[in-house]
Order: sequence, then C-alpha cells, then structure tokens
Amino acid sequence: MAIAPDDFLQAAEDLDNGVCIEADEPRARTICGRLYYASYLAVREAIRDELNDPGFDPRGHKVLSKTLKSASDPEVSQLGSALDQLRKKRDTSDYYLSRSVPPNDATLQLINARHVVGRAAGLASQFPTIPRK
Repeated sequence: MAIAPDDFLQAAEDLDNGVCIEADEPRARTICGRLYYASYLAVREAIRDELNDPGFDPRGHKVLSKTLKSASDPEVSQLGSALDQLRKKRDTSDYYLSRSVPPNDATLQLINARHVVGRAAGLASQFPTIPRK
C-alpha cells in the first residue's frame, strides 16, 4: 500500500493527542524510523564512550553501517548488517511513499534493533575505525 504525506501528519497528530495509532502502514513506518534511530544512537554513543569523545559523529549513516558491516570481526559485521537493514528500512519508510511497509516489517526490524542496541556497547572495543565528520 502506498502512503501519502497526510497519513504521516495524521499519525503524528494521533500520537500527539495520546491516541494509539492503528497497526497499519503509517504506524509501521513510524516504528521503523524510531527503531533505526534507537540503533544508530546506541552505536554512536558506544563509539563516543569507547573513544572518550562525547562529540564524535560518524561521517554519515551509510558510512557507519557499511564500515561495521565490513569489519573482520563476525559479531561486529553482523551488528553492522543489522544496522544497515534498519537504515534501509528507515529510508524506505521515510522517503519512498510508493513502496509498501507492512506492519510485519516493523516487527522483523524490532529483532534487528534489539540486537544492535543490546550489543553495541559490548562490541565497541572491536569496531574498526569509523570515519568521522
């Protein structure tokens, strides 16, 4: 199902009013965006802590996930793959209105996000050098 900008607006208004939004495409797209940013920020904060550099920012979202994905350590590479899948689904959710994002996509991405958020801090010492801004 395609989505229109008004659908995003309605979902935001419902959330702002404390209304539980239906388990439909606007909800799935919103969930995918939040899951990606939870994961991205968990990785970024893990890097900041590891480097003892509270101002560290990776060069870009794609650069971060691709760098981790190409790591020689298999656990870091798996984390990078999960982050990259989350990033791609967030891109689809936010920018490609004609592509469908069904509710079960959000449920599947929840598994990736739990993995990334749960493992980022513990694996940060094994991350390859991440290009910075």
